[in-house]
Amino acid sequence: MIKNRINGLLLGASLVAALSACNSSRDPFINRADRPEEVCNGTRQVAAPQDAFGDRQVYRYIVKRGDTLWGISKRFLANPWLWKSIWYNNPQVRNPHLIYPGDVLTIVNVNGEKRITIGEAGAYRNGGAAPISFAGEAIAPFALKTQVLTDSAISSLPTVFGNAGDYLTLTQEQEVFAETSALPAGVNEFDVYRPGEAIGEYKGNNLTRKIGTQLDYIGKVGVIGQDAETANTKLKPIDAVKPILEGDLLMPSSSDHLDTSVFFPKAPSGVCSRGYFIANLNKETMSIKEFDTVITSFGADNDAQVGDIWKIVRPGPKRFINGKTIQIPGKDIGYLMIIKVYEEFSIGFVLDSSQNIDITDHLVAP
Repeated sequence: MIKNRINGLLLGASLVAALSACNSSRDPFINRADRPEEVCNGTRQVAAPQDAFGDRQVYRYIVKRGDTLWGISKRFLANPWLWKSIWYNNPQVRNPHLIYPGDVLTIVNVNGEKRITIGEAGAYRNGGAAPISFAGEAIAPFALKTQVLTDSAISSLPTVFGNAGDYLTLTQEQEVFAETSALPAGVNEFDVYRPGEAIGEYKGNNLTRKIGTQLDYIGKVGVIGQDAETANTKLKPIDAVKPILEGDLLMPSSSDHLDTSVFFPKAPSGVCSRGYFIANLNKETMSIKEFDTVITSFGADNDAQVGDIWKIVRPGPKRFINGKTIQIPGKDIGYLMIIKVYEEFSIGFVLDSSQNIDITDHLVAP
């Protein structure tokens, strides 16, 4: 049977429309308390670094393969987001800011204050293992490939298209094309994205404030030359996690490897003490869980930075007990870290959780 490009695209559009109808967005707060407002008044109280230890009684630890900086921080500290404030670079150790398997971490006294440092350098510092990262390799693919862009930014991106042949998807083709004038000069590889769900705040099923569109990663293409007839740039599919279609968007390829040591746990750097979830970027589950990526209300407009740690809190309800209305205390259920910052929002990565997280839960400065 001849593969017809038009029929294929119409079928794809019909499926997308049908799926969109089945998964229409709904305001999660419609039958709950109103979404919490950000509290950004500049009066947030920050814990003293020496308070980070709390009641922890760990004084020595040998770093193992598979350890993460977040896990080690929680082992030593009651307030692990203060790790950067109490770390001491041992001048007798080469690259003392990096921690390797085999290193022995100890608590030392520096000018009358407790600090954590590398007491003994492990053998892996001479080769055989990479330094540990904040959350292992879990963050890397999300930080590299997760994109949320405004409509104006999306409209400026170049698109991919095919030739005059018959095909269902461009993935089947050995060559695909893009307008040369639309591509940035000197870039040889491009990530392929497709616009997905609108991200913003809803009232019922109506989007009341759109902040951007989630872009779904489709694959990667590489420049292989130029078409002699049209002067369009020829591209070859390198990788595809989904079929590449005409109209998909091109962005300069991010590195396949990310230096995850840049993700360092720290107390929120801005003036906010409370915020909220805007969206869960994992569309396969109803609730948020460990290692999910989310959109938060913190942005560059209120000084959010990569590495900021936020506590996830389940707000306590009001209950009627023995004739009285009582405000029930909230419950701490997890932590997230900011991994990418935009002007009015940010992408957060859930580091750990003691139970499923609702999008209605609060984000509170630890």
